[in-house]
Amino acid sequence: QDLATILETSPQDTATLQQRAALLVRQGQVQRAITDLDSILANERTNAAVLVQRAMLRNQLGDRPRALADLADVLRTDPNHAAALALRTQFAQETSSRMMEAMRQMADLTAGAQAEFNKMLGQQMAGTSQEMMENFKKMMSVSALPGNSQDAFAAMQKAFGTAKDAFDVILQIGAGTGLLY
Repeated sequence: QDLATILETSPQDTATLQQRAALLVRQGQVQRAITDLDSILANERTNAAVLVQRAMLRNQLGDRPRALADLADVLRTDPNHAAALALRTQFAQETSSRMMEAMRQMADLTAGAQAEFNKMLGQQMAGTSQEMMENFKKMMSVSALPGNSQDAFAAMQKAFGTAKDAFDVILQIGAGTGLLY
């Protein structure tokens, strides 16, 4: 019998709904597959296999929070459920990889901004008279502000250096945990 015929007579047949959901996924109809899995879970709220399957599909659609909620439901019932633990670990690794890539991009931007600033500053200083240089130094100095005698240029250089150092530490930690490829 085909799936539609079985579901006409038994609309809540778990095995048939799961088969149809798998078929719908192969056809690229992920949201319809989730609807079939929702139908199963309406009657079998703690069906771990279906919750894990729905978590994978929700993640595929970009709904990570709801995918994680499905996995949490499974792990509340069975804290050692292998598939749920593996999928949650996969999600964590994917998130860590995306975070590391974002940190790399931030470091690149910081280094680029620092280089551009240094270039502009060098050009400015090379083309100015001594009086203009003194005025520029005064402008960059924030010593006139109460409680602050730090040179703004030095502070910016220090901030760039600190950001680079932090990124280097993150890379070392990532390499030590095997999260970096």
